[in-house]
Amino acid sequence: MTTILIVDDRPLNREFLTTLLGYGGYRLLEAANGDEALALARTAHPDLMITDVRMPGMDGYELVNQLRAEPTLAEMRVIFYTATYRTAEARTLAVACGVTAVLGKPSSPEEILAAIHEALGA
Repeated sequence: MTTILIVDDRPLNREFLTTLLGYGGYRLLEAANGDEALALARTAHPDLMITDVRMPGMDGYELVNQLRAEPTLAEMRVIFYTATYRTAEARTLAVACGVTAVLGKPSSPEEILAAIHEALGA
């Protein structure tokens, strides 16, 4: 079963994604910040992470850099889902740290599902 880790400091944003993806047959994990996400990633080894960029403590960029520094997590696919940065700026920064896709908030369910399917090669 494909595992997706959803990382966002806002519970409503996590709830939206878990509700949307709950019908897809995925195993869904949630983290409220980068530290929680990194700990979960180390133990659960998700196939995909969907993360906000701007979060208290460790932001999304630092989270991805931490993932890339660990051999067992370095290849994890990551989607940034953010309202804080303009999409073009976020894409430039995302490419620098190896993020698969960048989605702006809000994105339609169809856009989110398409990005996930592409990231997972489905």
